[in-house]
Amino acid sequence: MTLALFFVAGALAFLCEAADAEPTIDYPSCTGGDFEIRVRVENVKVSAGLLVAELYPNKIEGFLSGASRLSILRLAAHAPMTAFCIFAPQPGKYALSVYQDENANTDFDRNFLGLPKEPWALSNNPRVTLKGPHLKDALFEVADCGIDLRIRLQN
Repeated sequence: MTLALFFVAGALAFLCEAADAEPTIDYPSCTGGDFEIRVRVENVKVSAGLLVAELYPNKIEGFLSGASRLSILRLAAHAPMTAFCIFAPQPGKYALSVYQDENANTDFDRNFLGLPKEPWALSNNPRVTLKGPHLKDALFEVADCGIDLRIRLQN
């Protein structure tokens, strides 16, 4: 058991050192604190409206539902890439959804079929079918030192 904990601690230390290699994000929400999720959202086509990020726990119930989200961050969208930081409450597995609220109405607009009208994405950039997104495909691990994510908007 002690040997297993040694290897886990070593792996987490390696992950934290590797995270230091990524350039820092110059945004007021990025403080370098514990459990910081440093996000770069790519494929932002226009600098219009808001970029909305929602952090979800590792729970299937309520995934992508406002009732279960842990935090939300709204900031100005900047093409071609918008960067920010959001914090997890503790180390563990989480999922992040991002969408560009192009008209800044604070709602994720959908067409008459229920499909997104605005650019959106999930952590890990999973391929999403008509069945909708699956939590397991969007989960990532946050260590004490945080994590760097690159997310590509689907337009």
